[in-house]
Order: sequence, then C-alpha cells, then structure tokens
Amino acid sequence: MKKFKTHICLVNENAMENILPLLDPHIAPERVILCYSPSHEDDAKMQRNFCLSKGLEVEMLGLSQKHELSCLQESFLQVQVDPLDCALNLSCGSKLMCLAAYEFLDDDIFRFCVEKDHLFPITDPGAFDYYDLDNQIKIEDYFALHGWEVQSLVRTKTVKHEKLMDELFERVQEFEKAIGLLNKLANDADDDGVLNMRHHRKFKDEQLELMGKLYEANLLTYYDANSITFVDQSAVDFCRGFWIEDAAYLAMKEIDVQDCAIAVEIRNQQGIKNEIDAAFLHENQLYLMECKTAHLAREGKGTQTLYKMDTLVDYAGLHTKGILASYRALEDYDLRRAHDLNISIIQGSALKNFSTHLKKIIAEQ
Repeated sequence: MKKFKTHICLVNENAMENILPLLDPHIAPERVILCYSPSHEDDAKMQRNFCLSKGLEVEMLGLSQKHELSCLQESFLQVQVDPLDCALNLSCGSKLMCLAAYEFLDDDIFRFCVEKDHLFPITDPGAFDYYDLDNQIKIEDYFALHGWEVQSLVRTKTVKHEKLMDELFERVQEFEKAIGLLNKLANDADDDGVLNMRHHRKFKDEQLELMGKLYEANLLTYYDANSITFVDQSAVDFCRGFWIEDAAYLAMKEIDVQDCAIAVEIRNQQGIKNEIDAAFLHENQLYLMECKTAHLAREGKGTQTLYKMDTLVDYAGLHTKGILASYRALEDYDLRRAHDLNISIIQGSALKNFSTHLKKIIAEQ
C-alpha cells in the first residue's frame, strides 16, 4: 500500500481503527486530521495527545453540531490537503459523518477502513484485497488511548515451581480447601510482616500434605501440626495466590500474542487506580485477566470479581475481553452472570491446560 502524507480520521469512542494505520511504520503518515463532533471532543483530545506522543503532526477539525448532512458537508470544506497524498479513514465516526466525508471530500483522496489488523481499500478495491497492518500497539498504548496511564507492569519473569502448580491443578478437589487456608496464612503473614504463622487448629491431612509439598519446593523452611514458616516475602506472595498469575504468564507466553504482562497497574487523570492480574494483546484486541485462588462463592466475592472485571473491560474500550481464571469452581449463578457479561471462565483443573483455553477464547472472538 502507498504511504500517504496525511490521514483524515473520523472520531468516535472507538480509537483503535484510527490509530493502527498511524503506527505501522510502512504506511504511517506525517500528519493526521482528526474530525469530531462536539459529543466526541474528549475522545478527539485523547487521540490527539496519543498522536502527538508518537511524533505525528495533528490538526483538529470540529464538525457542526447539527445532525444534518449538508451542515457536515460544509464543515469538510475547511480541510486543506493535497488529494493525491491524502487518505481518508472511514472506520469510525457516525454514519452521517462517513457519508459527508465520502461524498464531499475530493474524489482523488484514497479511502479505506480498518477491521482488527487489516486495512481494506474502498476507493479502488482492485488495487489490492487488503493490507495486513503491522501490530505495533502495546498494552501501554491501548490504555493511553482510553485515558489510562500504565504505572507499572511485569513483562519478563522467571517462573519457578511449575511442577507444583501442575499438581495443584490436577488435584483441585483434594487441595482447594487447603489452598484456602494457605491463602489466609500467607495474607496474615503479609499484613503482619512476619514469616512464621500459627493456625489455631491442627492441620488436616490434605493441609499437611500441601505444607509438605511447599516445604519440598523450598517455599517453607519449617512446618508442623499447626504452624508454618515461609522462606521469604516472595514465598509469601506465591502462597497468597500469585502462583495463578505465574500460570497465566506461562500460558500467555505459549500462545502467539503481540504483547503480554502480569501485575498491571493503571491510573487515570482523576487519580483513580486499578490493578489487573494479567493482560495480553492479540490482533490488536486486549484481553484482561483476573486470577483467583479464593473461594469466590463466599460473601458474594464471585459477583464482586465479575463486576470489577466488567468495569475494567469498559475502561479499556470496545476491543476488550474479560477472562476470570479461578482455582475453585464458581457457583452456577456466577457462571450465568459471567455469561451475561461476556466474561470467559477458566476454572479448576482446566487451568492445567491454561494456554489451550486461552487459544479457544481467542478463536471465538
């Protein structure tokens, strides 16, 4: 595809289709004109700020507030471009905006639309069927386009204890209650800043077996009938449930993704912060994961987790999918709620084939 000096983009809340061609080094323009209606001025400003951060020249064109084709057509009279070195992106904007831009701008301007990671020509379809866009966007870019700044994330990590994790996934029914107790002891250790924790009751057989496996994996330095001593703070974190994040990290690395990370912390301009256990991009679609070892049926925790996930998905825009990875099985009503919210569930022993289930979720999109 030819590289054009200027791209004209129509703005709505869906930023991705405008931005992706601007990031492809083979076709990226020098200048972008963002055309927006008053109701999408904030979206236009976010897209402008993002384009400026990438070194693009940006011009803003506010369109008529009236929802009339003739008024929108008159607004496009202000556009000053060389028609032979300009491309019109018709992926976004309202139907009236697209119609006005298509009909009123110079016929020599190249017209195209974007879907996922493909660019499709409209002006001269015979020139080529589609152009495969270079997937340059990263997790930080994705959030920035929707008003969030990534404060921190972990892209590279050395994961230990894979064999232990596999056994825990295989024996969910035997170990799920023991994992619940382990979570409590590790959380208490984290709150108190101490490594030695005592339980008020004697450990049951499956709890003792779990403690033995943790000892063999060098996560504990000592355990007896009702107490344990963690090796260090990283062992405490692992036993708090971070090992599910580790499993998510390994699963993401096994599939073909353009970017992935765990422990993602984001903040918006109002100072609101959120934490995301794991995230990855595939074909410019963002997938957000919550990873849980707690018993989500208690005290409505499953409902709270699902609504948090639904909120995060909304924060991150239209091309976002939520996934909940839960060591313990959810109740039927939470599974129904997840289905209604379009959140995918990977639970229990299915986590042993984590990457296979992620591939299936991707294929369904």
